[in-house]
Amino acid sequence: MWLLISFLCWLVAADRYRYKDWSQMMGYFHGLSAKYPGLIELYVAEEMYPHMRQGTGSWADCRGKPCYIMLVRMTNESSLKPSRPELFFSGALHGNERLGPATVAEMAGFLLENYAKDQEVRWLLDTRSIWLAPTTNPYGYAHNTREEQRMDPNRDFPYLQRPEMCMRTMTARAVNELYRERQFRMMVTFHGGMRILSYEWGSNDHVKRPQGTSTEAPDDKAQVAIAKKMQAAAGKDAGGSWWYPMGTMTDTVYPVDGGMEDWSYAASWEPSPNPISVCKPTTYGGYPEERTKYPSEAIRSIVYLVEMDDLKGPPESTLGDSSEVHSISPRDGHISRNMRMSLTAVEMIEPDILFTAVPPTVLRGRISLRFYALGCDHVTQGAVVLVGGACDDRAREVLGRWDGHGFPGATSMSPSSAPAGSVHVLQSLGKSECRGLSIWHRSRARDEKVITVDAAVDLPPGEYCPAVVAWFDQDWAEQGHPDPALPPQSHLVKARVQPRYS
Repeated sequence: MWLLISFLCWLVAADRYRYKDWSQMMGYFHGLSAKYPGLIELYVAEEMYPHMRQGTGSWADCRGKPCYIMLVRMTNESSLKPSRPELFFSGALHGNERLGPATVAEMAGFLLENYAKDQEVRWLLDTRSIWLAPTTNPYGYAHNTREEQRMDPNRDFPYLQRPEMCMRTMTARAVNELYRERQFRMMVTFHGGMRILSYEWGSNDHVKRPQGTSTEAPDDKAQVAIAKKMQAAAGKDAGGSWWYPMGTMTDTVYPVDGGMEDWSYAASWEPSPNPISVCKPTTYGGYPEERTKYPSEAIRSIVYLVEMDDLKGPPESTLGDSSEVHSISPRDGHISRNMRMSLTAVEMIEPDILFTAVPPTVLRGRISLRFYALGCDHVTQGAVVLVGGACDDRAREVLGRWDGHGFPGATSMSPSSAPAGSVHVLQSLGKSECRGLSIWHRSRARDEKVITVDAAVDLPPGEYCPAVVAWFDQDWAEQGHPDPALPPQSHLVKARVQPRYS
């Protein structure tokens, strides 16, 4: 028995994470694409956006191979709709900061491998589009250097940057083009050289003088609440402190001009040309200046800059192994810790309700429902209801009428009549905490943050659609002293607190 147990433990420990060079990284994603069609799609930015440069042929050499910028989308493509919420992960703007690409690669593998096995993983890919640039700066990653051909991609975005000094890199242009055609609710960008989980602001025009600290971003309430969830998922260090201290980029790192972070948050709602520059670079044959003029509803992401470790490329022995994803320990390696944090980011871009059993139990005039909320900090208020008829478009239209008090225009059910589209409220819901993902909490109490409804039902025989309607995180609209003095501006918060925002 002892030998058998030791052998099984060795098998788990042997599945250790490894760094991949640029060619191996590209090959890894091509392998995932071949193995999981319908869940992952690979794109080449230079082919998607040929106007990124003038001319043909390779724009740079990546260790004997032509450099290209791979973009990855993971989602259940069979049910994909334009309204599906999206977020973006940048593996490495700086090519010598190695943990980010390793993290997004292993997260991609984890999601795809567990899609058919885990209800919550399946929910993530069924309800979200996850975009990755595993090596956002392929030249830098291939050569293990910070810059793209002596240009820093994270000073190359049109935020407080001179027109001739922004959009010089292919890295920045690829991100810009992707943002122009998507509507990302959140962006996570990985870096290295210290340890911090940071958010807006990180620019020189939103600094308190003379203190030198950041002013309050309009979406501060939400970005702090989500950061706390991400911080908790990453866990603590051996001394009992959070692995990631958190705060604004200005306060915890330093403010910069031309950063991807402030541009990603505010490019569509701060003024142009100051601070949102109109770029006129000359590199790679130039780039059309119209590509840095943005419509008002395009670029409004909640942003997290994660400085992952004091070392830009910590030893491979510190990366950990795949067994660590399913629990939180101070002994965890870098990859599992950051995968949990990243999965929490994916979760938090949209709230939802998951039933623990479908269909609900109906027995002797009673109905029993068990469900929990995730993708949120808390349920503000809600109701558990039955709608007459099937769970179809008609039922969804009726449920969409909920105004916090009732369903205007809908017919109420009675013991003798329950026509299609009629509504019966089983139970009102007050404020409660969201449970969140349980992927790394398998040992938590079975009923922890699970809502149970057990109600008598005096209705005629027929088909009914059980449903939960709810408002989530309505306090994210609250502000102190925002700079500028505007309501929340991000797609994520607007979708959460504004009725019918799209």
